[in-house]
This record gives sequence, structure tokens and C-alpha cells, in this order.
Amino acid sequence: MKSINIFNTKMKPVVVVIILAILSLIGIFHYVLFNYTISMLQKQGEDLDAIYIEVQWEDIESVLDLSILAAHSEAVETANILVDNIKRSYPDLSELSNEFDQGKYNSPKFTEALMNSIQEKHLYGIHNSSNDIFVISKDGIVFDMNVSKIKKINRDFEEEARTHYNEQLTYSALEALLTHHNDALIYYEPLQPIDPEGHNLITVPTRKALKEIFYKEGLDGLRGYTVLVPAYITDNGDVFGVPDIGLDGTVNRNHKLIVVQRFSIYDVMEKIHQHEVLKNKSYLQTRDDLAYQMEFATLSYVSTTILDLIAILFLLLYTTGKTKES
Repeated sequence: MKSINIFNTKMKPVVVVIILAILSLIGIFHYVLFNYTISMLQKQGEDLDAIYIEVQWEDIESVLDLSILAAHSEAVETANILVDNIKRSYPDLSELSNEFDQGKYNSPKFTEALMNSIQEKHLYGIHNSSNDIFVISKDGIVFDMNVSKIKKINRDFEEEARTHYNEQLTYSALEALLTHHNDALIYYEPLQPIDPEGHNLITVPTRKALKEIFYKEGLDGLRGYTVLVPAYITDNGDVFGVPDIGLDGTVNRNHKLIVVQRFSIYDVMEKIHQHEVLKNKSYLQTRDDLAYQMEFATLSYVSTTILDLIAILFLLLYTTGKTKES
């Protein structure tokens, strides 16, 4: 009985077809496996990015809420100190009332009362003009130690807005302060962002708008924003006892003072930077692991493809080479 010789001339086409089919199936299998692996790793990377930015925003919101509480406490305390200093400087409050009636908010006596009340008040000990206290009334900025662009401590709202990067947001924030929206998130944007061209301008301060900026631009996108937390002197009237709303239901044009503690979201987040560094390190490590797995999968696929091509090359040499007949 004759044995089958797969290397004889007659069997060669059959062997070639079988081997080509096997190699093709191996190639297809590795191609499908490679694409599935890469897609899965890419999806894991996208999920990781989404989770990471969501966790970051939740951290920012937590810090934001805690900072608002701390800022409100500072503003209320400062407002109480200011009232005491005013009454000490003006035993007869009608004197100060007459000054205000004349639009005079910068008399030496009143300025001294203000300075003794608010200077060196910086939230969390962050000593810059984005984290201090200023005072406004319905007529404008009564007292602000930030004189880097306007060389006077009091100015009208138009002068103030012109120094801000986002003027419209400044007007919206000041209106929210004047209309007693102290339960809302109030902020403005005095500083220019790092990337002005890719930056969206918010016109009305809302938490949702701030979140959208963060999701698009990251923490650097929040660098220019300053949160404003008010305390009113007083809640229902002014320091002279004139109520906001008269007995006849009309709104009185009184001299309500508003003490505003402001703080920079970016500065506060930088203050607690160490916690963020650890979280960021963990995220980057996981990201690097995924990148390594993708590189390994790619290398494995390329290596297998090269081996398949070499096998096919040897097969072609085998089919075209001369063989001896058995």
C-alpha cells in the first residue's frame, strides 16, 4: 500500500490551498481579535476620562459649596463689625445719611470705618484681590482695595465692568447682588482666560454654565472666575433703618450696604493641590496602563501578521520551486 506524500507534485495544489486557508483564517482571527481588543481598551479609556472629569467636578462642587459657607460666615462677621464701626464713628447716623444722600461715600471718617472693618480679610489666607472683601451699594462700588486697574477705592459699576474681561457677566453678577439673590451662585469673570479663542463667554452666572466651562476647558478654564458671596446691611433695610419696601408696597431708594466676600475657585483648588495631585497620579497611572496594553496588542498583532506573511512567502517559494518526483 502506497503512503500519501504531501510533497509530491500532484498533492502540491491541495496542500497550498489548505495552508493558505489556514493562514487566512489565522490572519482574520487575529485581525478581529486585535480590533476588538483595541476597541475595548479605547472604550475603557473613554470611560476612565469621563469618570475622572466627573469626579473632578464633584470635588470642585464640594469645595465650592464649603467655600460659599465659609465666605458667607466671613461676610456676615465683617458686616457686623462694619455696623459697629459705623455707629462708633457716627454717633449721629444722620451725618452719614446726609453724606450718602449727596453721593459721598469716601469721607475720611467713613473710609476709616471701612478700612478698619475689611482690610486683611482674605478667605483661607489667600492674599490677593480675588479672595478679599469689598463693599457695594445701589450706587456703585463703595470700597474695594483692588486698585490695580482703577486707582481709587470707590467707583461706579460702569467703571468696574470696563476693567473686567467679561463685562456682561459682571453686570449680571452685580444685579444679582443688588436684587438680593444671595441664595444663588453668583460669580463674574474679571481675568482673561488662558485660551480666549476657545473660551465661551457666560452672560448669566449659573452652576450649569460653570460646569460646561470646566468640562470643555478643565480647571484652567475656571482661572478667571471669582465667586461673590454677599451679606446685607441689613437683610430688610439699610443701616439707617429705612426698609427696602415701604408700608405702601413701594420699593424705597435706601442706602443698603452689601459686604461681599469673594474668592477664586482656581485659587482655592490650588490651595488643596496635594489631594488633587494624588488623585491625578492615580488617573495617569491607569491611563498609562491602558496605553501599554494597547501598545502590546498592536505589537502582538503586527508580529503575528509578519509571521503570516513569512509563512505565505515560504509557501510561494515552495509552490514555484522545482521538486523531484517521487
